[in-house]
Amino acid sequence: MPQDLYGAVLRESAPQDTEQLRQLWFDVFGDPPELVDAFLSLLPGMGCGCVAEREGRILGAAYLIDGFTLLQPGEAPLRCGYLYAVAVLPDARGHGIGAAVSRGAAELGRGRGAELICTLPAEESLYRWYGEILSLKHQSTRRVFSCETLPVVRPLDASEYLLRREALLQGTPHVLPNASVMEFAVSLCRACGGGLYALDDMIFCAYRFRGRWVMPELLPLSAAERIPGLDSSVHPYLCADRPLPDGLIWNLTLD
Repeated sequence: MPQDLYGAVLRESAPQDTEQLRQLWFDVFGDPPELVDAFLSLLPGMGCGCVAEREGRILGAAYLIDGFTLLQPGEAPLRCGYLYAVAVLPDARGHGIGAAVSRGAAELGRGRGAELICTLPAEESLYRWYGEILSLKHQSTRRVFSCETLPVVRPLDASEYLLRREALLQGTPHVLPNASVMEFAVSLCRACGGGLYALDDMIFCAYRFRGRWVMPELLPLSAAERIPGLDSSVHPYLCADRPLPDGLIWNLTLD
């Protein structure tokens, strides 16, 4: 079908778009209101958004979270942009709006200093689509942990988790989220019945999914045996527009 954008024009999102963006998120993803509100309120500190608008109505949106820094021993820090929450209203699909707002968000992020663009597709079938529209050629994998029951743990706030995370990852290739991204990570975990936790010297983020605890990040990996009944599996992680370091630790909860 022709990529006509359904008569819409692209522009950067603005504060006056909040209510329409909130409704678009509800219509497409169905997430809890508190999670959507947390994202939109934290967005200025996390990154930017691109919207497709026709006659005052927002038909689609995508966000580029650029509050990440890739840290590698012996290398200069690299600012990263993560494409997130691409959404198009059902009656506006099939006109190239999703691709257009994705490209627009990526360009806005590059204008803000993002040097690496990547995303984590919701489905494996979308890797090719994102790869084509954003020229993403490099993929990575991740190990995700899960268990039936958590042991007795201590909840952490975003700032304490981040401090402990950096101490554990010193000298290891990893991506450092800024404070706003960490606050959203906490909101996402809590919206799904979880949070950020510590067990002695181990830290992890966890949320409930299909009756199990899912842990997108658990550090250090050598301490995983302390959680009874812990399972793990390797999944496609993200695709990027440049090679990524082997063993890169990236994800908290933005999946």
